Amino acid sequence: MKVIINKGLGNFTLSNEALLLLIKLKPEAVDKTPLKDSYLFYDSTEEYKTISFKEGFFEYIPQFGNDSRSDDGVLIKDNIVYTFNTISLNTQKYRSDPVIISIIEELKEKANPHGGELKIIEIPEGVDFYIDSDDTFDTETVVERHRRWN
Repeated sequence: MKVIINKGLGNFTLSNEALLLLIKLKPEAVDKTPLKDSYLFYDSTEEYKTISFKEGFFEYIPQFGNDSRSDDGVLIKDNIVYTFNTISLNTQKYRSDPVIISIIEELKEKANPHGGELKIIEIPEGVDFYIDSDDTFDTETVVERHRRWN
């Protein structure tokens, strides 16, 4: 079974290029929120701008002093915010999703979020697993889940 892990920094998310493909191929894996209800609208402490991306979508660009780069996994179109938010979604389900794996295999490095390094690893079929993250370096590993009793 193939499983996606992030060997780089940050949470498991996708680049905007990969998100655009996911919107087309598996829209149910994408959160869709009206802009007025989105955290983007309510976060008044952060300045941002949008720039044209592709196919009518815009990228969300937070402004951090002189640094302004795209916020990965966030696209805006017609006042709807599209996100691949693995915190609110069932992340375990999407770690081995064949569509998401095919997107990463197709885009290769272009699927990586800023600071991220998505890697597809093979584990035996049927293994009950979870993703463990090293708090020091944020890198992830796959761990087989074992039974526990108290």
